[in-house]
Amino acid sequence: MNIPLDPVVVRRMQQFARRRRILLTTRGISAGLCTFVLCLGLAAGVDWYWLLTDLQRWALSACVYVPTLLAAWLACGRQLLNAPHSDQIAMHVEQTAPQLREKLLAAVELAADDPSSLHDSPMFRGLLQGEVATQIGRVQPAAVLPFRLVARWTLTAAVVAAIFLTLLAAPDPRFRQLAVRAMLPMANLARVSRVQVQILQPVPHSLLLPADETAAVIVQTSGGTVTSAVLESKTASAGLVRYEMQPQAESRFAANLRLENGTVEYRILAGDAITQWHSIQTRPRPRVELFTKLLQFPEYSLLPDDSSTAEDGNLQALQGTVAQLTIRPNQPVSADELRLDPLNSEEPVVIPLTLQQGTDQAATPAGLWTAAIPIQDPGTYRVHLVSAETGFENVFSPRYEIRPQPDLIPRAGFVDQQQTTLLLPPDDILQLRAMAEDDLPLVSLEQQISINGADWISLPLSMTEVDGTEGRSVTADWQWDLVPHTLRPGDQLLTKLSAVDRRGSRGESAPLRIVIADREFDPGRHTQMQQKLQLQPELVRLAAQLEEQKTAATAMLERLKSVAPDAPQALTDRTALQDLTVRQQQAADAVLQQAQGLLRNTPPGADAAELELVGRLLARLALEQPHAASATLQTMSSAATAAQQQADLNEVKRCFDQAADDAKTLAEHYSWLAAWNLFDAASHDLQMMLEHQEFVVSSPTQTWRRLVRQESLLITHLETFERLLQEQRTRLPEPLVSHATRLIDFSVASREQLQQALESEDKLPQLQAFSKTLRDQLLQYQKLDVLDSAIPGRLQNAWRDIENRTGPLANQIDVLNAAATERQALQLAAAKLREAADDAEKTVLAEQQAVRAQSRMLLRSQPGLQQLRSRQKLAEARPDADLQYAADAGLAVRAIDSVLYQQQTPEADAAKLPEQLREIGP
Repeated sequence: MNIPLDPVVVRRMQQFARRRRILLTTRGISAGLCTFVLCLGLAAGVDWYWLLTDLQRWALSACVYVPTLLAAWLACGRQLLNAPHSDQIAMHVEQTAPQLREKLLAAVELAADDPSSLHDSPMFRGLLQGEVATQIGRVQPAAVLPFRLVARWTLTAAVVAAIFLTLLAAPDPRFRQLAVRAMLPMANLARVSRVQVQILQPVPHSLLLPADETAAVIVQTSGGTVTSAVLESKTASAGLVRYEMQPQAESRFAANLRLENGTVEYRILAGDAITQWHSIQTRPRPRVELFTKLLQFPEYSLLPDDSSTAEDGNLQALQGTVAQLTIRPNQPVSADELRLDPLNSEEPVVIPLTLQQGTDQAATPAGLWTAAIPIQDPGTYRVHLVSAETGFENVFSPRYEIRPQPDLIPRAGFVDQQQTTLLLPPDDILQLRAMAEDDLPLVSLEQQISINGADWISLPLSMTEVDGTEGRSVTADWQWDLVPHTLRPGDQLLTKLSAVDRRGSRGESAPLRIVIADREFDPGRHTQMQQKLQLQPELVRLAAQLEEQKTAATAMLERLKSVAPDAPQALTDRTALQDLTVRQQQAADAVLQQAQGLLRNTPPGADAAELELVGRLLARLALEQPHAASATLQTMSSAATAAQQQADLNEVKRCFDQAADDAKTLAEHYSWLAAWNLFDAASHDLQMMLEHQEFVVSSPTQTWRRLVRQESLLITHLETFERLLQEQRTRLPEPLVSHATRLIDFSVASREQLQQALESEDKLPQLQAFSKTLRDQLLQYQKLDVLDSAIPGRLQNAWRDIENRTGPLANQIDVLNAAATERQALQLAAAKLREAADDAEKTVLAEQQAVRAQSRMLLRSQPGLQQLRSRQKLAEARPDADLQYAADAGLAVRAIDSVLYQQQTPEADAAKLPEQLREIGP
């Protein structure tokens, strides 16, 4: 049979356990409350006396809650978690109720639910439990566990709570704010401080503003002296950013806060004050994301409509075009319009935008808005938008330009025609090339001609469109034959181009004036002379460049004489010298190629001979001297003695000096040769003008009409004569500049007097008299020795000097022969020393010199051959070429090349090379 614990005993023991939990909980709450209030006060004091960061505030709050939890745990938590068993409760009750001593615990221990565990009398157990139930029923839990056990805890907590509540209810909110900041570190509260901060702007402090702009933050401080203030902002993208605020008036600071898209939080730090965080919500202003422009051109232009899409709204099109403008805003708008500011009007023009119907709302939630803008007058416009959500306006909308392109008249002109007045014979054929362009495709292009002031005659021209212009740019090439116009000497023609566009606008070119000369007149008489003169500035530049290189090389060679051959500076200088030789060779070769090109187009005679001489000296500058210097520099490292090193440096200096001197002399000589060509051409012009004036004066017909026609022709001759001398005067040698100036002054004075005499028919006697005077003056200028009697002698000296500097063809072979002879002698000397075996050091030195001579000979052989080939090419380029001389030069080149090639084979006999070279060039 079961002997369970009596229900009265069980119920009473449960009451005891519940009473115990209540008392423990009361004690734990009291302990936690006291600890919490104490730590909270300490935390508030710390927050009052020290500036804390947000992280430090969290740590300080943890210092409040952790001790509170620890106190509660020590006061009741661990006891509540370890709930006592029935026998432990019985023992505790027995200690407080003596009448139950040793009975209640026995009843609890003797209670059994399993009959098999009983080994004594069940009746005894039943009697004991009945007695215990009767006695425990008279024992109250409050008597066993009285409230006085936790009264001190409760009283202390009540007192502390009362004090805390009193402070919280005080009129001064500072403690309340300190307590809340300590309790709730996440609370957005300003710090209790001595300094007070008042935010003057923005107001309200938390508001909605446009994104991607700046907001002015202005604060006023009080309660103490503040020398600086800091604005802290916090965004999701940039994190925490600090701005130093600028002081303004007394105790007032300001800063600009950058507003990013989204939420921007900010607060102020001034003195010991830290304000709460204020939040600014940002939204973008309305703006135009995309412009679609449909340009409808004027009807007369016959141009198709042009549609384009861009992010800018600039409009540029033909004047009179209507632009259908479609915009796509970045957000729904409640108001939108175009505000135009015409350049020639102070009144703005407002064009409303209309919502385009039928647009896909999913693709363009803001819709598409359209308006028509006439592109008639220049100006600007801006798109005014108002956001439907925020009411923001696009106050920073950019201004877009309206630029009408006026339909200008076509532009036409002659191409490659530098002179505006031409002197031509009456049967000439003039090659002309015209070009015309316009904003629109051209309709026609004509040549208009007026003879002696008569009405204009129009000749249609065949136009050719320039690729990619669609007819807006055309060209025309034709040969204008003067024969059909039946012209006579003295006639004057004016010709111009006339182009017509689709609008019917006509554009004309500047007229080209043509004066008809005698049939014997050659308009291209100066072409050859001018081509020859083109070489003169190139020679002057070459001479200046080689002079600069000579100066630089001299400085480097002086340094090389004072430093060791293996020093870093010596290596640098030798490399720089090698670079100078390469640049000299390239510069001289470029001028040589130009001289060869001129020589091919030069007629037989003295000019061709002069250009060939110039080409020979240029070939020497390009091939002999730079390669000789380069060969010496390359073998300088193998110089055995200091004396040999100095000799090599002197050889390099001699090459640079000789090259600079040759280039300078060549430029000076060529200037005299060119001057001779110029004055020879001027002499022919003077002779032609004299013959013309003799014809005018000797004729018995001295009427006004005849004299006007003939003297107008002479005026054109004088203008051509002046232009020729003025273009070339700066290139003349100094002694001849004054002579050229005198000729120009004579021509200008004669032309001006003729023009004055041709002003009216009343001056016919003056014209007749001056015609004879001019004839006499022209007669005085017919001999060149009047200009400078020393010119022939100077020309002869120039030819002789250039010939001496270039030398005959055999000189190049003699140079190779000398190098081969030197090599042979050094090789024989080295062989004798090896056989004698007397002095090993001398033997090594001799062998090194032989190898060095071999290297120098090979390095100089190819440039020498190239110079011979250059002479062959120059001889062949002449129209009156000496073919036998060119053939001999080519044969000599092949022969020398062959024997040099044979010397490079192992079985070659070096002793035969000098003899072979002497056979080639005796």
